[in-house]
Amino acid sequence: MSPTQVLRVSRFDPASATSKEKQIIQLDEKAPRKTLRDIRTILRDNDALEAKDLKSPFCEKNGSDVDDTMPLELYLTLLGNENPSEGDLDVYFKSKKIFTPIDQATKDMISEKLDLAFQQEPELIKKNPELLTSSFNPNEWKAVKGEISHVADLTERQWSVIIRMNCLLSGHRIMTTQYEQNGKPMQMSLDGIERSPYNAFKIKAREFEAYEISSEGLYDPKDKSDKEYSFRIPRFRVDDDSSVTVVETKTSFEKSMVDSSFSETAFQVAASGSLFGVSVGVKAGGAKASSDNSLALEARDESSLVVNYNYPRVTLYWDAKSLEVSEECLEDIKKVKDHKTLGSFNEKYGHIFSKRVQIGGRLSSSEKVTSTQDASTQSQIRKLKANASASVSSSFFQASASYSNEKQSNESKSSDSKSLNKSMAWEATGGDTLLCNSPAQWCSTVSHYENWRIVNQDEVVRLSEFLAEFPEVKKINENLVEYFKKCADTY
Repeated sequence: MSPTQVLRVSRFDPASATSKEKQIIQLDEKAPRKTLRDIRTILRDNDALEAKDLKSPFCEKNGSDVDDTMPLELYLTLLGNENPSEGDLDVYFKSKKIFTPIDQATKDMISEKLDLAFQQEPELIKKNPELLTSSFNPNEWKAVKGEISHVADLTERQWSVIIRMNCLLSGHRIMTTQYEQNGKPMQMSLDGIERSPYNAFKIKAREFEAYEISSEGLYDPKDKSDKEYSFRIPRFRVDDDSSVTVVETKTSFEKSMVDSSFSETAFQVAASGSLFGVSVGVKAGGAKASSDNSLALEARDESSLVVNYNYPRVTLYWDAKSLEVSEECLEDIKKVKDHKTLGSFNEKYGHIFSKRVQIGGRLSSSEKVTSTQDASTQSQIRKLKANASASVSSSFFQASASYSNEKQSNESKSSDSKSLNKSMAWEATGGDTLLCNSPAQWCSTVSHYENWRIVNQDEVVRLSEFLAEFPEVKKINENLVEYFKKCADTY
């Protein structure tokens, strides 16, 4: 071949089915050119390929893919070059497109401004009585726009901020109270639940290709290697559908789990004793939430209804493939020898762990109710949902109504009094909690990732059972669950 031969590099766009010349390279006489793999090396050495095109396949003029192992002379023959030893050489590679272009009709639709203004009301013929005009003001119902964090663009450090602020890699401690009767200990009662500040796990690094990295500055375009990039980013699913839920709680322990954002299914399983083996203790705790007045022959069942307005952003999934056990936790597992050391371990890292966590923002409110029938409870739930919807939509911190009436009769010397007082006060989880008195303004603050908090937790398991799934734990003890049970009986 002539030393003055040049290589014309063209990029084929599959979206438009057209090719565009990208670069002309003067070929070195000594450079090997037997296969297309040799040509790819020449392209890299001459900075003809961007980071996103490092693995782009060679192709024919019509876009048909060609393997790197194909001899160069055969490839040039396919392109119609009958004498590869003379004249210019042409090569084509197909660009990878993550998104297809938007057609012109869609662009025109997006560019059109929505007409949200009310039309001018027609002039009415004056009659008696006159027709009423609407007093609806749309500005009072409009949420404020805020800064939005797109989940796919979050960096490794931003995910670290979210995880550390919410202690997402920690377990939950079960708080109990030991009751005594005549100086003898009775069954323990479950009083509440709280998240441990100590991380039992850490995120395992996983591989990403260059085209999967949407954040700027995380990879070097000059890097010509085929290496994949490794980041400690959790596996997630965008989950931003808002919802309203009403949960009925009977005990302080159930109320604590709801406040900690556990799902109704999760705390029902926990309350059954299947997670802790203390079902009798749960019954003792439940007695504190009910009363039976035998003197007045009146049975009352008091419970709390908790209404949640959920504004989730993303759901995270934890398993043995995406997590690693922290070094501190591994060292503490080795120290568990008896009942006392096991108690210290559970106190530090918790008793249970949630494998599915939903983060975002939540408005919640609770109301105590007294009911004797299931039907009345369901009616109360429907009313509570209606009150919650009105409260959020109208952007008021507290909507209340009161009524009182008293009648007295001097002749019969009897009195009859009635009173009614209903209120709805909100508590915010996530977002700017200082704006919980104005839900419309609060909603916009949930958009930023630094304001995301836990709004729902599910798939709750014993921490020891989850730890037993990890290979690094099996190296310490093949059957951690049975070992912990044995330590619980060793004093």
